[in-house]
Amino acid sequence: MGEISISSVPEIFGTNVRRIREMKEWSQSELARRMVDAGWSNYRQMTVSRTEDGTRTPRLDEAIALAAVFACRLEDLLSSGSTYQQILAKVGAAEEIREELSGYEEEALEASFRLGVLLNDLERLVTTNDDDSVDLSKVERGIRLYKQLRSESKYAFAGFDSGEGTHGDD
Repeated sequence: MGEISISSVPEIFGTNVRRIREMKEWSQSELARRMVDAGWSNYRQMTVSRTEDGTRTPRLDEAIALAAVFACRLEDLLSSGSTYQQILAKVGAAEEIREELSGYEEEALEASFRLGVLLNDLERLVTTNDDDSVDLSKVERGIRLYKQLRSESKYAFAGFDSGEGTHGDD
């Protein structure tokens, strides 16, 4: 952390509180509510506003509580300049990754559902002959269905490429 004058601490702290709050897309009232939930019973929207404006200097225990609510380090609230910008960039990148992973999770759930349907269809196709024999045309149809599902969901079958998840000879 670079050298800062004592008189600029409330302004730097307030600016960082505002930036992190806005990055999290919280209103001042939402931050105040979270501080109340953290045990600061008299924390109000006006408290947040005055802190962000730099017209109010928070106590050390309050600053620590704010850092905990934001899930950051106290130093992040006191940093000025490029260090803080690097933190914001990393948080932004992490948020983008989280959103991307969320999309993969939805796709995996859909693929899992479709795989279950496919397995039920395969079982039905293979065991529909009266003499319990296997009809190869039905197995081939099942394999085509499997390949179609696999091509539609490139992430759902990552473990199957190396043979994982196959049954082999039962």
